[in-house]
Amino acid sequence: MFDKFAFLAVFFLATSGWSEGLNLPNVGHGSSNPVVQDATSVYWNPAQLAGLTSSSLILGGSALYGSVRYQRERYAIYQNPDAFDFSLPISSESLDPERTGLAEEVSANPVGLTPELFFATPIGESGLVAGFGVYTPYAAIIDFPDDGPQRWSLQDATILTTYINPSFGYALNERFYIGFGAAYVFGLAEMSRELDMASLQDLGTALENPLIDQNNDFGPEAPPAVRELDVLSRPFHLTRATGNSVAFQAGFSFIPSEKFRLGVSYHHSVPMTFRGKFSLDMNHDFFTQDLASQGLQYPALVEGDASLAFTLPASLNIATSVELSPQIGLDTVIRYIGWSSVQNFDVRTHSEDLAQ
Repeated sequence: MFDKFAFLAVFFLATSGWSEGLNLPNVGHGSSNPVVQDATSVYWNPAQLAGLTSSSLILGGSALYGSVRYQRERYAIYQNPDAFDFSLPISSESLDPERTGLAEEVSANPVGLTPELFFATPIGESGLVAGFGVYTPYAAIIDFPDDGPQRWSLQDATILTTYINPSFGYALNERFYIGFGAAYVFGLAEMSRELDMASLQDLGTALENPLIDQNNDFGPEAPPAVRELDVLSRPFHLTRATGNSVAFQAGFSFIPSEKFRLGVSYHHSVPMTFRGKFSLDMNHDFFTQDLASQGLQYPALVEGDASLAFTLPASLNIATSVELSPQIGLDTVIRYIGWSSVQNFDVRTHSEDLAQ
């Protein structure tokens, strides 16, 4: 007998291409940037708040519409999905010559709306301007086909992070402004995928132990020929996960003349951990009854607690504004977003049903 068979500790791999879809194209109105002076400076550059001489209120929202495409290229030949060979070599009769090369392309068109509120007002004659904002700078809504070739990476996901953000701008003099903001970040997350359990080393080790004695090639480096079998592709759902964290941003502005402005702002990275519930469909005879006599028997539906962790990236924003004439101006905006900091989406699960 073996004491524990908790093989679902960490199984989400890096999905950097998908993570880039978290960032909304713009926060605020279409002209918002680090040199615009209005209430959206709460987010873009709190230093620009110092240029306001009256109160500013902006209500609106960001419409989210995207086109996400996925096309997988297989570089090996896989078994027939209903086959049952767990180790090499695989007989030629079990291999599916059609499961190689380019798979059919799948796509998703996420649609959503994230409301926003920004307010700013000067505090007397002190040169200090206070601002407040509620907005959602990071969101992902993806719904791929449940049976598509991407299902072992992702089937659907909803991730939203809302910032509640007070900020302050202060005029050092007529040319230099500085600003700082801090935010409470609240997030919601749900996602689904097929878990390919052949990729889990603990499963392979447990099957090889007495009393089961089942040779296999399972683990993180499992060869493609033993991957993505129907019996080992188990539907996983993370639901009702919420998380919170804190964030800050800082900026400064340089205004050498009435016709030129420079603004620079920095948004710090934000580590997020979402905690919710998970369910894992184990409703297959292999897990629910075939190995019961050897000490392994799972309920048809495993449920428990789960967490999802990743870091929202830092960003550096630089903008200039030049007045070419009373009717014509030119704004230039450069943004660097540290997507390399999003290395992976790490999901961890815990359930008494996983212990055997």
